[in-house]
Amino acid sequence: MKVGQSCSHTKPTDYPWWAVDLGSARLVLSVDIYNRVDCNCSERLHDLRVGLMNTWPTTGGSSLVVMDTICATLDGPRTEARYMTQCEKNAVGRYLVIQIDAVKSELSLCEVEVFVHQRKY
Repeated sequence: MKVGQSCSHTKPTDYPWWAVDLGSARLVLSVDIYNRVDCNCSERLHDLRVGLMNTWPTTGGSSLVVMDTICATLDGPRTEARYMTQCEKNAVGRYLVIQIDAVKSELSLCEVEVFVHQRKY
């Protein structure tokens, strides 16, 4: 990783995912996802599912994570530096999950900002 950069990516795998523990069940208002733009690889961010769960995700690495609530889906490659999504009105969960709905893919993320309501659920 170069100084001043905070991007990461998975190895090519089926349905790669990334998750973060919000500490407790929270009402998620929106999620901002920052794409990698320092190389010719921004298309790695494609066919995304962004959702919430109340238990830590497990898939065995070969299938889609079953999410309790889907906040957003993004079709096709995303080449913009920042993708902003609004979650549905009652999007509550402890774990935010971002997953690519495709086989033999790399999930590349530079930053993820999760905006929540201050009240815990």
